[in-house]
Amino acid sequence: MAKPKPVSVLIIDDNEIFLKTISAYLVEHHAREIQVLGTARSGRQGINLAQQLHPQVVLLDLKMPEMHGFDVIPLLRRVLPEVKIITTTLMPHDIFEQSGEIYRQANAAAGADAFIPKHNLTTDLIPTIQKMMQSTAHREVTP
Repeated sequence: MAKPKPVSVLIIDDNEIFLKTISAYLVEHHAREIQVLGTARSGRQGINLAQQLHPQVVLLDLKMPEMHGFDVIPLLRRVLPEVKIITTTLMPHDIFEQSGEIYRQANAAAGADAFIPKHNLTTDLIPTIQKMMQSTAHREVTP
């Protein structure tokens, strides 16, 4: 049986340290499941890279200075309608406990497929991507 191909991911975040950290984490711990195609430090750069690289998943920071993540989502959808978008942001754990559902609803309304706060990325990112890709595969097989 053939090994499944890794899921291709583009990471968009204005914080260079976060980009390096999450990319290194994915490469080091999840190379079989994830292929980091590239990183972008702005929404506009991310949209351009997405058009060039055609990732299956985009991990998108919401709070960026030039262009907010909520502004990036519809532009990504326009150029890559099938891309899965996971939004993220840095927020204290206690704030997430109080308002996490509001963030999930806002992200869904904006067209994102999932929301994961940055403090949960190392535990929730891979299962979220796997679940999204299984859902996509199921829809492609089902008439």
